Amino acid sequence: LDVVLDNRPHALAEAVQTVEASGADISSIVTFTGEGGSKEMILRVRTINPAPVVRALEDRGYSTRQTWRS
Repeated sequence: LDVVLDNRPHALAEAVQTVEASGADISSIVTFTGEGGSKEMILRVRTINPAPVVRALEDRGYSTRQTWRS
């Protein structure tokens, strides 16, 4: 999943906690600066169905790009 963190304080920690609370195990995280200076992360989770993770992140205000569908 690609997740836009914006520049909110503690956004990475909050996003990780949100993923963990949704019951998914994180296998890797990469962070980078996206277009326009926004902070982003690529998140890999160990699940066949990442939809609950996506919903949880979006409920917290994060934008996601669901790259597994590409």
